[in-house]
Amino acid sequence: MKCYKFQDKDSISSRYGKEEDKNKVNKTLNPWAADSRLWNKIFLALCVIGVSIDPLFLYIPIVDDNRKCIKKDHNMEIIALVLRSVTDFSCLFHVCFRLRNALKMSNEFHLSILTKFPWFRLLIDNLSFLPLPQVAISLYFSEITGSKSLTGRKFINSVLLLQYVPRLLRVYLSAKEIGKGFDSLINQLVWVRCAFFFFLYLNFGHVFGALWYFYSFFRETACWHEACIYDLPTECKPGPFDCSLTSHPINNLTKLNQYCPINPPDPKIFNFGMFSEAIESRIVNNTDFLTKFSLSFFWGLKNLSSFGSNLDTSGNVVENWFAILISILGLLLFLYLIGNLQTYMQLETMKSEEHRKKISIIQPEIDSYLTDYVIPLRKKKFINKYLTSQKIREGGDIDVKYLFSILEEHADQGQHKSHEVPSFQNIDENVYEMICKFLKPVSYLEKSYIIRKGEPIDMLLLCNADFKVT
Repeated sequence: MKCYKFQDKDSISSRYGKEEDKNKVNKTLNPWAADSRLWNKIFLALCVIGVSIDPLFLYIPIVDDNRKCIKKDHNMEIIALVLRSVTDFSCLFHVCFRLRNALKMSNEFHLSILTKFPWFRLLIDNLSFLPLPQVAISLYFSEITGSKSLTGRKFINSVLLLQYVPRLLRVYLSAKEIGKGFDSLINQLVWVRCAFFFFLYLNFGHVFGALWYFYSFFRETACWHEACIYDLPTECKPGPFDCSLTSHPINNLTKLNQYCPINPPDPKIFNFGMFSEAIESRIVNNTDFLTKFSLSFFWGLKNLSSFGSNLDTSGNVVENWFAILISILGLLLFLYLIGNLQTYMQLETMKSEEHRKKISIIQPEIDSYLTDYVIPLRKKKFINKYLTSQKIREGGDIDVKYLFSILEEHADQGQHKSHEVPSFQNIDENVYEMICKFLKPVSYLEKSYIIRKGEPIDMLLLCNADFKVT
């Protein structure tokens, strides 16, 4: 039984006005909520690109084999700086635009945004677009090539970690905002978590590969410094192996090949550990970004997937802790990813079972209706496929009596039913097909009028039981 309640215009306007004001207040207190789902998707894509760009700064240093020093890959530096600047400016625009809307609405509704404003989101966004990697690489490049490079290396690692955490968190929060458009909270959480952990899995493979490359030339320069201090004390003066400097710590560069063999490395002279592959393959002096990125990314994913079980480390403390970090994060990401995938599969199994039960209940009625109206077999298959794959999966109810009104493609049905009209049975086939192109199936409820007395007739009605074509 359907009930209807009369409401005057003022009460309806008042109700909708209050709902609109409530939505504006919510947007004022949380301007990071979705104004435009399209912009949120674009911003999420920019966040993902921004997080993927950060490790590119670790590919900037390269080794000059002829001069035995470290220099910058200026093409890589320009690409990384430009891409990072684009994503930073987009984030800055995002923050300014949302703050402007929040301040405007707060003044309009006389609300204070100091207490309920999402300052945590604002802090994350501000930390995300600070140009820390650009400053670190530009100002501390010479220090990472010197004998005290460990200090500079720790500083760069701290800078990258400090900014990488809020940038990853921003990706998760942006994905969570988009996930709010899903039909249920469970589907939203499962989708966001699965997508986020899969992204983390690939991204950490990218990060560990870049760090592996970055530490590889550190190990090679560490060998140079050891040879300078212990093996060539009279021919060497301690200093940075920086190609931009005119002076070099070692005068006789050929002796470095003896004390630091790289092709192949000799662990008895100097053990490069897990970085031997990068040093022997000479990707550390390769200016072809695609080559060194592919090898580094593959190395990162391979060892992340195997939990670092194939890593052969030396006695270096930093190297061993790097291997431990790969093992722990690889295991955690694998467990979380598999766990969320299992949850998703269980939910899909439950939905499929509910779908099957709905179909089993309504299928006999559908078959009976299609049989009564002598629907062709091809059209029966189309209707059943539409109902099973579209209508019930969307959670919609199906009224079998008005089955044809939910179909988008119905020209064949009109053609099939209109062929039963005696006037159309002896008509030319081409003319008949032309007429059928203008037929449109419609349904009328009981006691509804089709044409009132005295009204002009501007259509042709072909009626057959409950089926009417206009």
